[in-house]
Amino acid sequence: MALALIDPFKSPYTGGQTPISTALEAANHIAVHYPDDGLGNYICNTLDASATYKAWRKAMPRKRPQAIATYQSNYDKRDDAAVNYDILTYGDTLDVGQILFHGGHWTGGTGTIVMNRPLSTTFNPNVAFVSALWKAKAYDAGQLDLIVLRTTTAATKAYVFNRRGSFSHEREILLPANTTLKFVCRTSLQKAVNVTKVDFPDKTIPIYVVEAEVS
Repeated sequence: MALALIDPFKSPYTGGQTPISTALEAANHIAVHYPDDGLGNYICNTLDASATYKAWRKAMPRKRPQAIATYQSNYDKRDDAAVNYDILTYGDTLDVGQILFHGGHWTGGTGTIVMNRPLSTTFNPNVAFVSALWKAKAYDAGQLDLIVLRTTTAATKAYVFNRRGSFSHEREILLPANTTLKFVCRTSLQKAVNVTKVDFPDKTIPIYVVEAEVS
């Protein structure tokens, strides 16, 4: 059975300048107003109060598989093949219409991307924004893409991290290699961000919100 849909914005977030009632609105908001800890706390509190999110976590093994634990705690020493095996073995399928966020660089133009390694996603667009900055990814890409992902089939496996540990605020969901991302649209919000990289001069890069379908 697929993991039932979760929409943290079913009840709008009203702590910002305007109410946020969809994931896309949340992404657009963070692209302009990052960081918004109020929004992040609202999402975490909404998930913590959700019986469906509790069921998601209970669908995962009680003990985190070792490869996935290493992926989260010591990313540079991860084994992508082992992580992928664990997602496919211990994960469960997302339902059609589930929306998650990913921060990075969209390289698929107006076409598709087939992931060659596991894909980290989150319920929290703040976390996705930080992920795009991590290890100077956005600096090297020359742009920051905040990607809103929506599943179109109930066939995508997902591993759901629990709330324990120092990464609990990330509300991370891992998708397996060979997941296909199909471009829907890209929006420029006339916003730029200053980014840094060790031993390189600071620079300002544009921010885009990309919508993509997951299958």
